[in-house]
Amino acid sequence: MELKVRSALPILFLIAISIFWANYYQSHSELNNFGNANFEWLFLIDSFVALPIICLLCIREKKKALVQSLFLCLLAIWIGSYIIPASSKIVWPYLEMVRYVSVPIILIVECSVVLGVILVIKATLDTHGDIDKTIDGSVRRVLGSNSVAKFFGLETRVWTFFLMAHRISPSQFSGKEHFSYHNKDQAKSNALGFLVIMIAEAPIMHIFLHYVWSPIAANIISLLTVIGIIFFVADYRAMSRRPISITDDALMIRFGVFNPLKIALKDIASISAHASEVPKNEHAKQYNYFGHPNVRIALKRPVNGFDTVYLGLDQPNDLIKAVQAEVRSH
Repeated sequence: MELKVRSALPILFLIAISIFWANYYQSHSELNNFGNANFEWLFLIDSFVALPIICLLCIREKKKALVQSLFLCLLAIWIGSYIIPASSKIVWPYLEMVRYVSVPIILIVECSVVLGVILVIKATLDTHGDIDKTIDGSVRRVLGSNSVAKFFGLETRVWTFFLMAHRISPSQFSGKEHFSYHNKDQAKSNALGFLVIMIAEAPIMHIFLHYVWSPIAANIISLLTVIGIIFFVADYRAMSRRPISITDDALMIRFGVFNPLKIALKDIASISAHASEVPKNEHAKQYNYFGHPNVRIALKRPVNGFDTVYLGLDQPNDLIKAVQAEVRSH
């Protein structure tokens, strides 16, 4: 079983048992003796016995397995407090008391991790190092290599470019040659126009939803809009600073604030110019803001499930020649 699938199993198991037992407790059928068999220990055994065992089996590093087990068990307490009927709770009220202790503990841990990452990023910026390597290394030390780590890596990158993009330049990133993509089809100008529209529309939409729908809905939509604006501002600032690069043995595809894709040069079957629309294909990955991609890369074997990658670059011919030269030398 692949490492990515193994690391995701504990979370998937928690989601599965939460959905199953929520339906069980809320149903009124022979399955639960028409509500007379809504025993809390059913969810408790899955959450506090089976779930930690799955964590220990799926995560090789036992320290990380124990940390994830603790986190998921705390999450299970929150879930159980909502899905288990109040009349069936005997032990659960005592477990629910842990919620109020767990919140400040989680906040302290989160703040400590964030502070540590900020200090490492600041040190990297001061020495003009590769910010991507710093972010990925810091997150992996805490969370390992899994989907959660990728998400937090993306989130960290968003805040880094949102707050400190002015201290980052393309030359800081690792690679022998760098290639930009922000000028193709006026990508950066179009992104700025889109941002202006989002920012101008946000207060108008908030007022409209406040009076037409409800204040709570208006606040939720506005919060999501602000999060979206932060992401797009970070992406706008990153697109001219995070280049696509050629290293000694790989093509490093960085695009906006998104997680990088590393393609080994030995895995590239061919690279050529492209000038048409790309049909939707689950085995093809596009890195292109506007217009049609102008570079097509065919792979000898899939990378992250993709066997073809399309790029939209400012200097497509330069990249094609450089990659072809590197592939021949390897």
